[in-house]
Amino acid sequence: MPRAAQVLLALVLGSSFASCGLTDGSSAEGESRTLRVLYESDERSLYPAMEDVPRFLVFHPLVRYRSLPDAFCWRNPEPALAARWTPTDGFRTWMIELREDARWHDGEPFTAHDMAFTVELWKHPDVQHWAAAKIDSVSVLGERTVRIFFDRPSRNPLNAWDIWYPKHLLQDFDPAEFWEWEFWRTPVGNGPFRFVTAVSGERAELEAHPLPGPRERRIQRVVLNWGGSALGQLKAGAVDAASLEPSDAAVLRDDPAFVLRFQAYPGGVWIFWNHRNAALAERSVRRALTLAIDRRELHRALELPADLPVTDALHTPCQFATGDITEPLPYDPDSAAVLLDRAGWRDRDGDGFRERAGSDLAFELLAPASWLGAARSVTYVQQRLREVGVDVSVSTADFQVVDEKIKSGDFDAVIWIAAPDPPHHLERFGTGGWVGYENPRVTSLLEMADTLVVQERLDSVYLEVSASFREDVPATYLYPKVDVDVVPAGLAGFDPDGGTLLMNLDRLWWVEE
Repeated sequence: MPRAAQVLLALVLGSSFASCGLTDGSSAEGESRTLRVLYESDERSLYPAMEDVPRFLVFHPLVRYRSLPDAFCWRNPEPALAARWTPTDGFRTWMIELREDARWHDGEPFTAHDMAFTVELWKHPDVQHWAAAKIDSVSVLGERTVRIFFDRPSRNPLNAWDIWYPKHLLQDFDPAEFWEWEFWRTPVGNGPFRFVTAVSGERAELEAHPLPGPRERRIQRVVLNWGGSALGQLKAGAVDAASLEPSDAAVLRDDPAFVLRFQAYPGGVWIFWNHRNAALAERSVRRALTLAIDRRELHRALELPADLPVTDALHTPCQFATGDITEPLPYDPDSAAVLLDRAGWRDRDGDGFRERAGSDLAFELLAPASWLGAARSVTYVQQRLREVGVDVSVSTADFQVVDEKIKSGDFDAVIWIAAPDPPHHLERFGTGGWVGYENPRVTSLLEMADTLVVQERLDSVYLEVSASFREDVPATYLYPKVDVDVVPAGLAGFDPDGGTLLMNLDRLWWVEE
């Protein structure tokens, strides 16, 4: 899973710290029992190098969010490890007061010293963790109070993505070996579930960690099974729940033993046109290619929900969550043909493909083979574009190979994900970016957006970006990133607006059988 998607997945990660308390392990809805979840990874998903969602079962962030719209719009943060937080100096300085009842799984209190230790570890030359990129320094003001200084305005303490490490257990470890510490195999965290044991390459077992709070936790034990066929294991009863590709999950749509939960995320999957390709550098050509693709039909072919948003402009996560996104270009192959005719691209030799000055309108469309949706989309796009006379060849490759090709500019067009934040947008669409798109106004706006922390101002800047984007069509939006969790019909408490399965485990329960 791309890291951008992982960041989004972790944003809402369950309910507040205070609401995941544990009493006697039973409830009126029925006896709690183990939930077996297939996760297509391995024990390294608990490592910091992976930045993967399962680690949030073991570790708490500073704050939580009840819903994806809240997380994406930076609104209504709820206490997790932090009890209170106050920004000053234009969001460059944050005072964080920690919860009195926050403790590590070994019983030691979680303190401001743990936070300072973690930041120092992140910034160590042998570690250089991305989370410390904007942090200038940390001051410990007391056991439960810390002040964090950033080098520019930041919402970092409210991002619900960073986790913190236990100083009393790790202070004597060698930072040079940080990424491979044995601690990551047997972590001691401060989150809703406590690590119990693991079998390398097979599974990890976690149990509910008793924390104070008004609610019982109905699920007492979680087994994360690593890898294998999700669909096969669900059908065989080897696991209770898993995340699937939408096309695979459709097989279980009418099975009464399961419930399918769909969740769409901002950013989305796009076709990036390489503007260094002479034909694709023409705005009218890119516009015609977009008009020739029926995005709604593609969604149906991929077994995606019928009401997914479509746009042809960059947007903030908040705009996506609230539906305040720019309307897409329509599906209009006739207009596409007219635009290509006007640009001089015509089928002069009767072979079904357009040419100009002796060269065919032809290019290769690349996609990562591991993304089933993307791999299937290339064939669909190829068919639609050939209908308007464009000769498209398709190619799939390993994720890492595609990533390297994009960054080196060695592609014509590629199906890839657009992360939903300004740094990634600049990397792709800023001056000198991956796709070769040159629009100084867009670059300037995205650079401005990267300094903003007030949501209304950020959304306003992106509305200006959207206007240029829809006019220039430097990329063509296909569909949002969609997660599908298949959960047992006997599992209750799943809020469809609250994120995916692993985000909700500490507020789910089994119904009485």
